[in-house]
Parts: sequence; C-alpha cells; structure tokens
Amino acid sequence: MKTGTTPRLVASDLGGTLVPLKEEAVPPATLAVLDAIMALGVPVALVTGFNLYTARRMAAGLKRSPWLLVQNGTLALKNNKIVWEHGLAADEAKKLVRTLEALKVPVVVYRSLSRGGSPEYRGFGMFSRSTPFRTVEEFSDFSDITGVSTRIANDRVGEVKTALNSCLPVKSRLISSRGNSRTWLEVTPVGARKDQALRRLCTELGVDPQQVIYFGDNLNDLEALEMVGFPRVVADGLAELRNLFPQVAAASHQGPARELVRLFELEQPPGL
Repeated sequence: MKTGTTPRLVASDLGGTLVPLKEEAVPPATLAVLDAIMALGVPVALVTGFNLYTARRMAAGLKRSPWLLVQNGTLALKNNKIVWEHGLAADEAKKLVRTLEALKVPVVVYRSLSRGGSPEYRGFGMFSRSTPFRTVEEFSDFSDITGVSTRIANDRVGEVKTALNSCLPVKSRLISSRGNSRTWLEVTPVGARKDQALRRLCTELGVDPQQVIYFGDNLNDLEALEMVGFPRVVADGLAELRNLFPQVAAASHQGPARELVRLFELEQPPGL
C-alpha cells in the first residue's frame, strides 16, 4: 500500500452506493474489499440514512467491525457500542408526527437506542407496507425520539416539505433523499447530518478530512462529499452530484470496491 496518496479513512453511503437499489445486502466482493482495508488498520465507516437494524442487515457479511453512522449521523456505533446519539424534544417530535398524520402519509419514529427503544411505524393508504419496524395504531409517547421520517410519492414532496418546514424545530433540519418514484424526508436534530457525523468521527480518529474517501449517490451525501479530500459519486447517482464531481464518478455498486482495490493496491476478489 502506498503512503501519502491513500486515504486514512474509508467512508460510504449504503443504499444506492454500496448496495444496489432493490437489493438488501452489500455484495460479497465489496465486503471482502472492506474487510481487507480494515485488516490494514484503516477504519471503515458506513454512513447512511437507514436505521441501525437495516444497516446491520446490509453489512452483516463483514468479518470485521466498521463504524456505523446511521440515521444520517443521529447515532454512531463501534463494536456494537453507542458512541453518540442525538434526540428531539418531546413537544417538537409530537408536532412533527401529528403534521405527517394529518397529511395521511406513512410515519416512522426512531426511538433512542441508548434507552432500549426501537423504531415505530404507522402507515396510511397505498404506501402502507410491511416493515422491519414495530407497527403501531397510534403514537402516544413522544419522549426519547431521535428522528421522524416519511416516505412519499415524488409528486407530494413539495406539499409535505412545506408542512414540515412550518413546524420544524429550531435545532433540527429536514433531509431529503430522492428515488425514482418516492422520496424519503427525515427530520433529524442539529448535529445529525452525514458530514457533521463524519467530521466528528475524523476528530475521534485524528484524521484530517482531506485524508478521507467518501462514496455517495444522493442529496444527503452532498455535504459529506464536499468536505473530504477523495469524493466519489457512483455512476448512477443523482445527476446534480455527478455534475459537481464529474471527474470522480465510479461505476455503480461494485465501482467503489474497484476504486478501493486500485487505491490500496489490493488483490481483486472473485466477482469484482
């Protein structure tokens, strides 16, 4: 491995970047590359908007333990231990949930894992579906909430964003992640953002952000891509991101692994 020209921290989004759309796990060849990098002593961070349960399932094939920065940085774990967690005030969370309920859209409430909570889901209309979350008839407890989100049809994004912005807590932000037909909107506390979580991790590890490689594909990856020295956008990421980082687009899904093999001079695993 070369020194001085290779990253000291490898970070990546999961869904749409390491994990192909409509699939539920990181491909085996990519897992092998990430394990090989961690074996060199280089930390790996999976930075995702997904909840912890989904992130763990997607990366279940890893033999070594990466950093997990989930819910857009709301929660950070290493070796199954919580390193930090952000939360919303109860009255603010209640207002957000009631606003989404009035719009008849699906609602996901994330509860504090440090206090033993688990995500809760309430569906409405055609977008109700089976989920890994605990399904509830109504939300009655608004304490220990770390985030509130919804998944809606793209033609309703403007309406729902306007409603959420009207009651958005001062110390929070609205994050958008757009798909082909549906968009995730998530309200997270201030400090819970991919780039802020990544910057905090850099401080924890003593790594300069310019020594970080980050792979992304969607709007919630923009700030993280802007802050690192090795930004990479997968080839089928959003056009807005590809236009900003045209010289560093990698082939989708297996592309990040191929780029890491090149940078770290690794042996290419089968299937890559």
